[in-house]
Amino acid sequence: MSDVNADKIPVPAQPEVLLHCLMDIAEALLAVGAEVNRVEDTLTRMGTAYGAVRMNAFVITSSIVVTMTLPSGRDITQTRRILTPGGTDFTVLEALNDLSRRCCADPIPLDELRREVAQITAEAPKPLLVYLGSALAAGSCALFFGGSMTDGLVAALFGLVICRLQRHFGPQCPNRLVFNLLSALAVGISITLCAFFLPELHADKILIGDIMLHGPHHTAQKSTKTFLSDFKTSLSKFSFVKCNTAIKCSSFIGSEESSSVLIIHLFGIIARGYSNIFTIFS
Repeated sequence: MSDVNADKIPVPAQPEVLLHCLMDIAEALLAVGAEVNRVEDTLTRMGTAYGAVRMNAFVITSSIVVTMTLPSGRDITQTRRILTPGGTDFTVLEALNDLSRRCCADPIPLDELRREVAQITAEAPKPLLVYLGSALAAGSCALFFGGSMTDGLVAALFGLVICRLQRHFGPQCPNRLVFNLLSALAVGISITLCAFFLPELHADKILIGDIMLHGPHHTAQKSTKTFLSDFKTSLSKFSFVKCNTAIKCSSFIGSEESSSVLIIHLFGIIARGYSNIFTIFS
């Protein structure tokens, strides 16, 4: 959220087009691994740079809601449902961050902004590199956890299968959790059957290598980062009045009750942090 003196800001031209372009940037940031706080901050700063008096941005991994207030007092709200499965692409992330910084310092025309956003988001990774990366990750993890060379090779082959499923069937399944469960079940059964007919294989080593391609590690990383950030913010905003009251109460009702009050407040902060994790995973 941001408030700016309306007398010092020009009225943004084509505000609906501007907000739609900002939503495209926000969706692209989520798709390449940006955390929700960064996306909200980018929306706020860019909207303000282009003349908005106030920006209210609410972002989770599955939805974006933004209300932009113009100097005239008019509010424009747009909502977007995010169906694109999140990934990690630091090249695109850095390009979008650089674009947002340049726009905040010196706003560029909307046509040029839309053209640059389209150019950045059109740069998809080469399929061959994606397949090789999946095979390398699965095979190396199987070896790292004690598997043989044969286990690593089989894990790499199944890594290619998982990559194929993720690239061609993943976009058709909006619920990422359901897709991961179904694909993990199919691959897990296949690995178990291979180990049954080929006793020299170690199913546990192959499974632990291929499961690395299914686990929501990046989502867990973003969730943990958001949780820690919110915990730190909540702790810094921990009410001095409440703490002072609890300390004063100790002289009347005893230190045990006062400690209970403090513990209850700390548990409230922790519960708020965990609620953010469940919101992100939803």
